[in-house]
Parts: sequence; C-alpha cells; structure tokens
Amino acid sequence: MAKKILIIEDEKSLVEAIAESLRGEGYEVREACDGAQATKTLQSFSPDLILLDIIMPDMDGITFLKQIRKADSPHVEVKVIIFTNLAGEKKWISDMGLEITDYIVKANSSLADLIAKLKIYLK
Repeated sequence: MAKKILIIEDEKSLVEAIAESLRGEGYEVREACDGAQATKTLQSFSPDLILLDIIMPDMDGITFLKQIRKADSPHVEVKVIIFTNLAGEKKWISDMGLEITDYIVKANSSLADLIAKLKIYLK
C-alpha cells in the first residue's frame, strides 16, 4: 500500500512540482492551499506525513498544526514537516509544545533534497 502525503501549500507551481515528483515515486498525494482546505481533506484522507507551509491565506500553518495536535484529533500523531521560507521559527514552534518531525527552509532545499528527506521519514 502506498504511503500517503498531504501537501499544504499556497504556491501552486511548487505544489505541482512536489506532488508530481512524489507521485512518480509511488506515493499517494493530496493537496490543499491552506489549513481550512486541509482540515476538510483530513475528513476523508489519513496521511502518513503532512508537508506544511506556515504563511497561507484563510488558515495559516501554525493554526492548522495546533488543531491537529489536540489530544482528541485523529491525526495527533501524524508526521508533520514544516516547509517554509521563515528561517527562524523552529524554536518558536517547539516552545509552543507543537511537535514536528522536521523543519525545512524552502530557500535552502532543492526539490531533490526535499523528496529524499520525505522518503526517509516515510520508510
């Protein structure tokens, strides 16, 4: 059975490139442009990993992360990788008690590097 990934990112061309690469590797991928759309997607899709941007319209990534990390959430233990251009927020997220699997700065990561890292977490 293919591992499932939810990409939550508002930059359409970036989402398309990541999703295409992941599908080419055999993963099942769903996409959401913000936390509100992702919340709806989670009603019918249980990902093994969420790739989450922070700055998005409607519902930002931190609000979404707080929502899924609540004790009564069925997705409380899903792996979440923050994928953002904000370089210094990892400690802030950790200080809030929000567990993340990894924190990747977009500007410091190529598509190939990102896919390789996701594959490690999806073994």
